[in-house]
Amino acid sequence: MSQNIEELISHNTFARHNGIVFQESQDGRYIVYVDPNENSYNPYDTIHGGLFFTIADNCAGGAARSDGRRWVTQGASVSYLRAVKEGRITGVAQVVHRGRKTCIIDVKVYNTASEVVFIGTFTYYCID
Repeated sequence: MSQNIEELISHNTFARHNGIVFQESQDGRYIVYVDPNENSYNPYDTIHGGLFFTIADNCAGGAARSDGRRWVTQGASVSYLRAVKEGRITGVAQVVHRGRKTCIIDVKVYNTASEVVFIGTFTYYCID
């Protein structure tokens, strides 16, 4: 793991607060996971959609930053595909286009049965 990724993780208090754990980074691909806790659920006893988005945004940000530059979220288009009642959820992001100032990342979030539960396309803007 590069020093840049280690620093990014150690300074991301929001990700740590939400239990997001870094798993892997390689060639514009970034993987994180969360083991939901009692604070992760909505009133319907399923994992809150905000946690899916949080995982996806953090995952996409890691993929964007894999070039060593600083990027921030500019926009996102997402779809929630199925509810999850329990178990680890994993986000996988892949850079599909990297320009001088913008980066497009596709993200999928999976449940423990490896079913896709959330998809998103994120646009990031380079602030370097």
